Amino acid sequence: MLLKIFVFIVSIPSIVLASSISISVKYSEAANTFVIMDCVSGWWDKTFCQDEGGAYQRYWIDRFGLSPEEQALLKKYDALRQQYYKGLGLPKDDIGPYKDVLFAKKSGMNEDQIAPAFYGSDNLDQAFKKLEKILAKDDFEFLRNFYSHFKPKYEVLLKDSEPFKTKVEDLNKKIRNKNYSSFFSKISKYYSVDENMNYVVLYNWYPPLDRDSAFPADKFLVFQQNPKKHIKTKDEDVIFHEIVHTISARQPQKQKEAISNAFLKSCPSVNDKIVGQYRGRILEEPLAVAIGQIEFLKEFFPERLKLDSKLYNNPWISSFAKLVHPIVKDELMKNLNFSEETGKKLGFLCNEFFQASSFMESAQK
Repeated sequence: MLLKIFVFIVSIPSIVLASSISISVKYSEAANTFVIMDCVSGWWDKTFCQDEGGAYQRYWIDRFGLSPEEQALLKKYDALRQQYYKGLGLPKDDIGPYKDVLFAKKSGMNEDQIAPAFYGSDNLDQAFKKLEKILAKDDFEFLRNFYSHFKPKYEVLLKDSEPFKTKVEDLNKKIRNKNYSSFFSKISKYYSVDENMNYVVLYNWYPPLDRDSAFPADKFLVFQQNPKKHIKTKDEDVIFHEIVHTISARQPQKQKEAISNAFLKSCPSVNDKIVGQYRGRILEEPLAVAIGQIEFLKEFFPERLKLDSKLYNNPWISSFAKLVHPIVKDELMKNLNFSEETGKKLGFLCNEFFQASSFMESAQK
């Protein structure tokens, strides 16, 4: 995405009210059914499902098959999903401008008109009652018939997901730790966010890949995990990584612009082309790793923090997060707020990182 950055000075308040954050973990058959079928359809590749180029659909075909009639149903479903998703493409395509610059966009949390009905329901009947008020009559009837057709197959995966019910009970006992809420209230204050949040983590079936996946959707964290392969993994840092994104998205708009511009001015190596292609990975994602993983683990599970290993499956994000953390840690300890000055410091590190990489690359030639 080609993006022109205008540098200007914005006065950012240094005092904000601390927000209150509550976290709960839940297993919902409505949410799980939706995530399974949504990802099997592959309607928006590589965005929500993060399944390495269609692992959901490949697994489905291997286990259940997929007839020409069912392929036609999925194609029609794809069209319906795109019809009811507002803002489709941003920030994934090259249509600009993108006012949140380097940060997660708050508007992106509620652009999906269909998914929240499932995320906020215990069963499909509840979800359909909500959707009946949103969808056109023909679209509503199609969606209900769509789920009815695939029910004998997705129920097999719901059965496989039974272990989640025990896992969420155990996690809820841990999550109620008041120190966790205090930690994230402190992070909210750092980002100058004073909204109260009731955050719901939803566990959902995921193909048997070598990793889990998660993404925030307004007050929900959609956590995707294979219930057989990874059911015993400890997930707190992944959950809190995503909560940082949700807090970041709620930053004041002028703050997002000011910090982004300060960062990019200090890191001219990140040009418009890089911003367009890797927007959320440049600063937003390393900050989530630095705060939601490194700082969180240091405070609560220091024995699980392994700085000599990858913290993210992207070398820039993993490495830059380790450089970012000491600066963020220092500001948190001093009770400072995320600011333009922070953006300048992190931009300087970014530029040095690029220069070091270029130097080593040229030395190899």
